Amino acid sequence: MENSLNGKVSGWDSVNDLLNYHHRGNGLNINNKPSFGVGEAGQQIARSEQTWNGVHITGQGATVTYSFPEWDYNQTNLNSVFFRADDRETGLSAFTAEQQVQAKLSLQSWADVANITFVEVAPGHKSDITFGNYEGAGQAYAIKPFTQAGKDYSGQHVAGQSWYNVNYDVANTGDGVYANLHPDLGNYGRLTFTHEIGHTLGLDHPGDYNAGDGATYKSVPTYAEDTRQFSVMSYWNESYTGAITAAIMPLRRW
Repeated sequence: MENSLNGKVSGWDSVNDLLNYHHRGNGLNINNKPSFGVGEAGQQIARSEQTWNGVHITGQGATVTYSFPEWDYNQTNLNSVFFRADDRETGLSAFTAEQQVQAKLSLQSWADVANITFVEVAPGHKSDITFGNYEGAGQAYAIKPFTQAGKDYSGQHVAGQSWYNVNYDVANTGDGVYANLHPDLGNYGRLTFTHEIGHTLGLDHPGDYNAGDGATYKSVPTYAEDTRQFSVMSYWNESYTGAITAAIMPLRRW
C-alpha cells in the first residue's frame, strides 16, 4: 500500500498531514471503537486486494484506462448479479460534457495521491473503467477490478463499470436536486463520483456495510476513523470524529 500511495509525493504529503493531524492508532480507543493508524486503515479499505494489476497484486503503480460509452445500443442493463434477478437499470445514457469534466477531476484527485496514471480511450474501445447514467433505484454503484460476476447485456465483463442515477434527488443536503447530473467541487455529486471511482480501483468501504443495510456509524463494528474526515470511501459524516463541516467545505477537493 505505501509504495503505491507514495507515487505523487506532494499530493500524498498533503493528505498524509491531514490524516495524521491527531493521534491515532497505537491502541487508542475513540468513540468506543479501536483507532487505526494510516497504514492499518489503508489495508482495511484495500482488504479485497483487487487491483488492475491483478488479484492480490498490491504495492505497484498502474496505468488505468477509462471511457465514456454511449450506452445507446440497449436501454436496459441487467444487474442481477448484485441485486434481484428482475432488477434492470433503464434509461441508460452517456455522461454529459459537464459530468465528463467532473469525472476527470475526480480521477485526477486519485492520481494526485496514488501511483496511478489514467488514460482516456474512445467510447467504442475497451477500457478498464467506464462511466454511465441510469434511471432506477439507488444513487450509484461501481464494480471492482477482476470481479468475476458475469457480463452485462453487451457481453462485456462488468468489472470497472460505474453507474449513476440521474434522478437521484439530494435536495435535503443543500446541494440542490440531481447532483449526479450536476456535480461540482464540494457537492454530493462530485463526492459520489470520487467514491465510486475508488470502488473501480479496488477499494472497499472501511467497514462491512452497504447502501440499504440500515447501518450507522455507531452500529457498524469498524474503526473510529471510518468517517469522511479521513476517507472518501466512508459513508459517515465527518462530524462523528469532531470535524466541523462548515469549516472544511472550502478545502474539499473530492
